[in-house]
Amino acid sequence: MSLHEAGVNIDMRSIEHSSVEVPELHVKEEEAQTENLHSLLISKLCDGVREVLNLFASTHKIREPYTIRVTEAISCLRKSYLNYIYGVHIDNLYMCIGRYMHNVVLQILQAHLKDIAEVSIEPKTVIDLFPESDDVRYRMWRLIAEPDMVIKLRDGHIHVIELKFQIAKTSLEDVLPRYRQQVGTYVKMLNAHEGHILIFRPDVSIYHEVITREQAEEMYRRTLERARKLAKHIIRKKPPEPEQGIDCRTCPYREQCAQNIV
Repeated sequence: MSLHEAGVNIDMRSIEHSSVEVPELHVKEEEAQTENLHSLLISKLCDGVREVLNLFASTHKIREPYTIRVTEAISCLRKSYLNYIYGVHIDNLYMCIGRYMHNVVLQILQAHLKDIAEVSIEPKTVIDLFPESDDVRYRMWRLIAEPDMVIKLRDGHIHVIELKFQIAKTSLEDVLPRYRQQVGTYVKMLNAHEGHILIFRPDVSIYHEVITREQAEEMYRRTLERARKLAKHIIRKKPPEPEQGIDCRTCPYREQCAQNIV
């Protein structure tokens, strides 16, 4: 027997507005809330990523004309030449994270040292590369030293601190010669008592080495010679010969260099 035969009249309009539809409405509301949460999640993730990228970008150093940094003079001269010519400094993730970690560690060290010494973070020291030249093209060029930290103790002695973060792909034997030359050049340019290399290693240990003023003399001479060579190549717009080494692994010009397209 049907409902109609039993005398039960059903108004279809009442069904349309009855509680029968409520569960479906709840489902739609839940779906809308889920969609909003997903959108909010993506938005928050994007905001976080942008903040991280801004932190990395804030550590980037602007290129100054007619200047060569110590780090450029001791690196592959062709890479340094191309960075200068193109007017850009191409970073990779290791460099971005390394610079950010530099800032964090330097702030901690400064807090521990401030009671016994005068501490400067990344002070700039500049010398002329061709002080005796009469050629205006050469007289403008300078070598810049920017050590991570310079400490002046109460006895007047100056100490240079340079932080490094070793990645798993490299060994100390690969990087130490360059680090020594870098710190030795800083010691000479700042007339420091000695320099300290602090390398944070992948096994969470720290390697420490001291560079004396006597060691620094020859290191400075080699750096100055390379900086002058780089400046001359830039002036003449002639790229230096490539230097095979650890720079090649992450060099942005690797393919161009291999094909000699520079």
